[in-house]
Amino acid sequence: MFATRLNLIKNTPKILVDASKSLPEAPAQRLKASTRITGLAVHPDPLSALAETYSSTLSFLQQFPSSSVYKNSVEALTKQRLSRVVSANDKGVSPEDVEANSNSEYSDLLGTPPVQLEEVLVEAENELGLAAKMFEWKAWEPLQVQPPKDQWKNPFSVDTSKSLNE
Repeated sequence: MFATRLNLIKNTPKILVDASKSLPEAPAQRLKASTRITGLAVHPDPLSALAETYSSTLSFLQQFPSSSVYKNSVEALTKQRLSRVVSANDKGVSPEDVEANSNSEYSDLLGTPPVQLEEVLVEAENELGLAAKMFEWKAWEPLQVQPPKDQWKNPFSVDTSKSLNE
């Protein structure tokens, strides 16, 4: 028994070297350890995930009628953000560089004040979910019941057309 353990100890470095040769090369890991936001984990590849989510949103929006205000506004914003993500991917820019240069060419992707790519990804996923709900609700159709005429009138507003002396 002691001889078997001794053999195992002698061959351990050889076993470890042989095992490392057979493993495929792992993709580079992000250097960021934390988002410092409770419940929001660091995404290993946020730019690719953003590109995929934005593409999914644009594909889904094709089901909406072209007259839909929601479709037109979300489509414009999503196309703009997708172009920034694709541009960053094409240039080989790291997610850390995008976040660090948020005041320059990526400001329309990250917003003001700058946020992290993980936050933008959550926002993009939420927009895709909202698009599905808007399609289910058929938000482009006219209202079934018209709102009251004075619905948006402020009850506390002062009529400035009348003078105070009257």
